[in-house]
Amino acid sequence: MMSNHGTRVIIYNLWEDDQGLLDFDSDPHDIQLRGVNQQLNDYYAIHVFCQSYAAILYLRLPAGFRIILRGLDVEHHNIVDDMMLSEKLRYRPQGADGVAKDDMAVAVTVGFVKDAEHIDLQGFNVYHKNRLIKVFCPFSPLISFLPFWRLWNSESSEGRGVIGNLLKF
Repeated sequence: MMSNHGTRVIIYNLWEDDQGLLDFDSDPHDIQLRGVNQQLNDYYAIHVFCQSYAAILYLRLPAGFRIILRGLDVEHHNIVDDMMLSEKLRYRPQGADGVAKDDMAVAVTVGFVKDAEHIDLQGFNVYHKNRLIKVFCPFSPLISFLPFWRLWNSESSEGRGVIGNLLKF
């Protein structure tokens, strides 16, 4: 039993029909979308499985912080660990006067998905003060209720496999 501190999140079915949107029965340790293929690639899993989404909620877990789902600890995951040829950059947007704004610096880590040639995926997870505020969503029409950072899409393979984290200080 949990002690009387921390945050509790209550998840319930979002559709008002007999089946509901969420499947609580297929996996005793996870909550997932009903009727979605179980053999999804790890990069798509964050949009289907609650445990995968919870694993990326924080860029770095605060000391002593735990995420528990259905009685089990969720293992933290950073997509930077899934990158090859990654590069860390510091982006400072320019104002109308053309001068970079130092108070608006953003840390950006960009790289390629390790299986980029086999995965049609691109996008950024956006973090503000260490907390995920937007997640890349490669198939947003299927899961329109999730936040996502919409990226340019090309009919060709340009940009395929480019992923990243943006962290607002």
